[in-house]
Amino acid sequence: MLDNLVGPEDTPSQVLIEDFRTLCGLSSDALRHMGKAFEALRDDFTTGAALRDTVAALRSFEAEPQVEPSARVALFMCHQWASRALTREQIVNDIRSLGTTEEQLANFTPLLDAMENKLGAFQRREEEEHVLGVGTPHIEFANCVFDARAVFAGRRYDKDLDESQPYFQFDRFIPIVVLEIVAELNDEATTHAFLLTEAKLEQLYDILKRARTRMTVLKNSLLSDSSNR
Repeated sequence: MLDNLVGPEDTPSQVLIEDFRTLCGLSSDALRHMGKAFEALRDDFTTGAALRDTVAALRSFEAEPQVEPSARVALFMCHQWASRALTREQIVNDIRSLGTTEEQLANFTPLLDAMENKLGAFQRREEEEHVLGVGTPHIEFANCVFDARAVFAGRRYDKDLDESQPYFQFDRFIPIVVLEIVAELNDEATTHAFLLTEAKLEQLYDILKRARTRMTVLKNSLLSDSSNR
């Protein structure tokens, strides 16, 4: 069962088998919309972005508990298809090994078509991860939350004074950004959160803007060198 996707040397877990069966049992509309999510993936996609897009494509069709496992197992299938250089026939045989009906297999066709068209992107991503993922975490995605922190007139509380003391007197708000970064190294994700004041946000923006300009210069130089060879 799932011999091609997991390999003859491994045994699929019961959880993986059940998630695959759930995926195969999705409605034709849900599978078609998942296929559209795969088609829309950019060539430089990240796992986090791909998961969010496929989950979003399913939410209007399936109950919430089924959504993320189905999206994850679909990404696993496409990843294994690309990395193990499998044929479409091998993928179909693995789907059949789960007891999938011919109707369910027919419903699966749009998703298989979309996956097959994205195999090149998955292969390129794997090659790049192999080069970039040695010893250094890479950012999967980042989120920002905006807030305001209250500042009071004093930090010391005097028990002999009433509520008119500076400790209880509101002074001002400081606008902040909480930057959350999810990074991955060797298939292990970690989350890091950073507090940025307006000044620090401007500083980070300036650093990244300059880095982007230098990256463009480097990229153009590499392309120029390649064309001159």
